[in-house]
This record gives sequence, C-alpha cells and structure tokens, in this order.
Amino acid sequence: MPSPSAIPPVLDPKVPLLARACGRTLFLAFVVVILAATLPFQPLSLAWGTQFSTFIVDVASLPLLGVGLLRLATLLQPEPDPQSERKEALALAKQKDAALLLCRLGMISLALLALWQIPLMFGSIATLEQQNQVRSGQLNQRISQGEETIRRAPAAVIEREWQRLNAAGAPGITPNIRDPEQQRQVLLKQLQRQQQQLGRTIGTRDLQGRFLVVRNSLRNMALSGVYIAGFLAIGKRRR
Repeated sequence: MPSPSAIPPVLDPKVPLLARACGRTLFLAFVVVILAATLPFQPLSLAWGTQFSTFIVDVASLPLLGVGLLRLATLLQPEPDPQSERKEALALAKQKDAALLLCRLGMISLALLALWQIPLMFGSIATLEQQNQVRSGQLNQRISQGEETIRRAPAAVIEREWQRLNAAGAPGITPNIRDPEQQRQVLLKQLQRQQQQLGRTIGTRDLQGRFLVVRNSLRNMALSGVYIAGFLAIGKRRR
C-alpha cells in the first residue's frame, strides 16, 4: 500500500478552468487598452511612438500574468488518455500550443519594442536640437535687433531710456553715468550678458531634455528585457 506522501493530491477540476478564465480576461484587457492607446494612430510621430511604447511596457504585466495563468491551467489539468479521451487530449494539446505561441509572440513583440527605442531616442534628440537651434536663433535675432537699435538711437533717446531704467531700479543702471555714449555702451554690454545668460539657459534645457529622452528609452528597453525573460520562463516546455 503506497504511503500517504506518494498519493497525488486530488485537484479540483474548477481550478484550471478558473486560471484559464482569469488568464483570458487579463490578456483581452491588455488587447483592449492597447487598441485604445493607438488612437489617434500616428506611427510617424516621434511623440506618439514614445508615448505608445512607454504605455505598452507600463501595462505589459497584464499579458505576462494572463499568459502565465493560461500556461498554469494547462499544467494543472490532468493529462487525458490519448486512446479513450482523444478529443480531450487534442483540446489540451491545442491549449498548450496556444499558451506557448502567446509566449513567443510576447517575446518577439517586446524585442521589437526594445529595438524601436533606438530610432525613437535618436529622432527625439535630433528634434530637441532643432527646436533649441530655432529658439536660440530667434533670441539672438531679437538681441541683435536690440543692439542695432541702441547703436542707431539718438543720444536723447538713450538718455530717456536710461532714466526710465534707473527709475525702474534696473540692475547696473545708476544716475552716476550721465554721458549718453557711456550709457549706450553699458546698455550694449547688458544685452551681451543677457545673450550669454540665455545661451547657458538653452544649453541647460538641452542637456535636461537629452537626459529625459535617454532615461525613458533605457527604461523601456530594460523593462522589455525583464518581461522577455518572464515570457521565456513561462514558455519553457513541461510535459
């Protein structure tokens, strides 16, 4: 007579059914939210691609858990006798193949998603550079126009502007300087310092923007790798 530890436990047949139902629900929920996230569909937009790929990795746990439950349901279900229960055996084999196929599709999709981050990253950085160049050009043009205006302005106009800035408490503007030409030079130097400060500000924003783009891309690639490993572990054949 076999010992109690050698007797396999009796599994409630509802457990595989429950696991399969939960797995299908999670997987279908993932499909629905992904389809909704694609709208409006703009595959050529870098912003859309970045936002969409980030959303996918944020909800990738749904298909991972769903496929895991489907795989678990096939492992928990007793093996039918291929001779006397041929239909049941074929149905179980199809369920196993479907779960393994979903695992492979998950790995392939996430691998493609990780590769997609490379053109998205470089494209986003190039877009940031173009935007900063345009912004810098506009600011430099405004400052150049201001310098030209100050150089061509009559002495009386310079003196009135100096008095206005002095009354407003502008930094560097003092009543001690009364010569209009000296006032003109001070105003020009202030514009040059302003241009330098704006250049540093634009450079800082450019570095911050690059950092955010690279960080988000590496995050998506790292999470894709984690989920790929999860699908690989789930998809290992047993029985």
